[in-house]
Amino acid sequence: MRLGGFLFILVLALGLSFIPVKSGASQDPKAFFAARGQFGALLFFLLAAGETYSIGSVLGFPGGIAATGSIDVALWFIGYILLAFPIGMLLYPRLWQVGQKYGAITLPDLLGGYFESRLVASLTGCLLVVLMLPLGTMQFMGLSAVFSQLALPLPTCVLSACAAVLAFLFVASAGLRGAAWAAALKDISVLGAILCVALVALTQWSHGSAVPLADVLHGASTTPGASCVMILSTIIVQALGFCIAPQTAAAIFSARSSETIRRAQIWMPLYMVLFPLLFVVAAYGLTHHA
Repeated sequence: MRLGGFLFILVLALGLSFIPVKSGASQDPKAFFAARGQFGALLFFLLAAGETYSIGSVLGFPGGIAATGSIDVALWFIGYILLAFPIGMLLYPRLWQVGQKYGAITLPDLLGGYFESRLVASLTGCLLVVLMLPLGTMQFMGLSAVFSQLALPLPTCVLSACAAVLAFLFVASAGLRGAAWAAALKDISVLGAILCVALVALTQWSHGSAVPLADVLHGASTTPGASCVMILSTIIVQALGFCIAPQTAAAIFSARSSETIRRAQIWMPLYMVLFPLLFVVAAYGLTHHA
């Protein structure tokens, strides 16, 4: 049952990524990397939000709270994403306009055109690849966790290699447009799964012995001043870094116009609905011990 559901979602995602190819979409670089800059507010919203909420949010947020018992994790995690939305609303349209001026379809293109240097573009591309390695590592760690639950009779290295091939198929099949449709499927699946787990946690809360939440949830530091400085500095640095992260910036050039980006950014906070649900899951893990 578990394996069948996994394969169904996987095949469906691959099918969605191949739709543009079947419809005869041209595979020139601009179509591949930036979907010809034809995404409206809805597709841009799905793509940008899909890149925002990955395994780092779904597992990192409740996992960090459950592992440390600290409310500080929730404060800086939610704070930096909320701050990133208004920063993005100001920054992204400007980046899009500069990209149009220099005909950029990637961040290295934009910086190379702005500084009129191919060396700058090449160095930026290499730097972004290095910066993406930790995120890629987290994704494969998540896949390994999924594969372990499926109990497949194959070595981990073989399963990871298969995951790498599948990732290549997603990218090679339709470029950014395929990623947008796959992101829509992922968002629906992730939000549905989180909602179900949170509801189960709430309905089972009274079963068994539960420790009061106030007894297990605390601040990370005994000195409130130091804790406040850490939280505020993390929010500011993370929010600025979030807006220029490679996977986030890649979506900018797919938008139809700068106004499209602004309209999509207005609705981005809707995705924050998942964090109260994730907190319920983390709180259940803290207060209920097997």
